[in-house]
Amino acid sequence: MRLFVHSLFLLFFLLSSACGGSGNEAPNEPDGAGRAVTLRVLSVGNSFSVDALSYLPYVVRSVAPHVHITVGLLNQGGCTLERHWQMIQDGSKYQYYYKAVDDGHWRHPRGDSYNATLSDVLGEEPWDVIILQQGSAECRDWAHYQPALDNLTTWIGERLDHDATIAWMLIPAFAEGFSRLNGSTSDEMFADIALCSQKVMASGKVQLLLPVGTAIQNARHTSLAQYGVFGGLTYDGMHMNDGIGCLIESYTVAQALFNNGVIAANINNDFSIITQDWLGARWVQQQNGSPVGITEENRAIAKQCVVAALRNPFLISTIE
Repeated sequence: MRLFVHSLFLLFFLLSSACGGSGNEAPNEPDGAGRAVTLRVLSVGNSFSVDALSYLPYVVRSVAPHVHITVGLLNQGGCTLERHWQMIQDGSKYQYYYKAVDDGHWRHPRGDSYNATLSDVLGEEPWDVIILQQGSAECRDWAHYQPALDNLTTWIGERLDHDATIAWMLIPAFAEGFSRLNGSTSDEMFADIALCSQKVMASGKVQLLLPVGTAIQNARHTSLAQYGVFGGLTYDGMHMNDGIGCLIESYTVAQALFNNGVIAANINNDFSIITQDWLGARWVQQQNGSPVGITEENRAIAKQCVVAALRNPFLISTIE
């Protein structure tokens, strides 16, 4: 399946009208193109990828059961673009590789050691979307993006025998008061990340933006900022606390993928209640604290934060 980039804001509302409010389509129901949709998403990242994508298969299946989704998480703790490129050159294996199919639980497809090279994983599925991101330590400095970004996208493209979309995840800033802000504010860090992400999108190497950090920063200017052990939706100042923080991130990725693939589905129809039992049943990996903030009102605010992020991906929006 080849994905094409469309206007996120306009298409969001077109999809809202098309899909109605039930979200109860039968499994294998054809999409507007007349067939069931298969979507395979691979993230090449770090622990921030786990925060953003752990709920993704279940959100997608909740609102679009005709979409058969496979998600792969290939992670190295704290990994930057430069480090990913070095690992490719060295043939290094990653610390973690998880995979989830449809609404089944996460598993280690390569055994208990769950170690794999990027080359191994690229050959495992005909991935439709491959997500890249920067590490939190270097995300504010454009000097750490190139030439690693060009090297990675070129190397990946040369090894694929099919069309795929390269996506860029704009990662969240640290929470206000976190020591690694080094005297700046969370909003200032977000602005730096957003500027670098604008340059990534202007490079022509990436086709799809996932403004995860924008949705989180929007939420930090609402009542949702109170949630998380550390605050600012985080468990430790960096990683999203399980619950409403991780759900905002997965909502952002899901709706961006729907819009990009012209899939008639909408996160407004998701009413997931994230509990510890919910996480355990799905074998969600690398959890950050007990789930917090999952209420009907908070989900509604979270969805508004996502809509605003897709509309204005490089700016903080005021949520009424």
